[in-house]
Amino acid sequence: MWEPSALIKPLSNDPEYLKNKASDSKQLVDYKDWQIALSRRLRAMKLWLVLRSNGASNLRKFIRGHVKMAKHFERLIAMDKRLEVVVPRNFAMVCVSPLTLGNANQKL
Repeated sequence: MWEPSALIKPLSNDPEYLKNKASDSKQLVDYKDWQIALSRRLRAMKLWLVLRSNGASNLRKFIRGHVKMAKHFERLIAMDKRLEVVVPRNFAMVCVSPLTLGNANQKL
């Protein structure tokens, strides 16, 4: 039978500021302990595994596809009168904001 504690114990990182009654009593499952941490070395290992599994050409194709989708999204936002692109697109990230505040937002 599979024991989650075999995975959780070696990957757990419990700083004092994240502790509370629910986590101490084990009433909830904290999934942050079920994965490899995001230290520099392990982020590099994750990238290495992606490159090893998919190859550099497939990774380039994947990234280019997302950049193309972001360009298309940016064009769609430019055509919409309710939204604006706040800063120029950077790779696949588009920052969007509403142009005018509606009545509901003005009450806030």
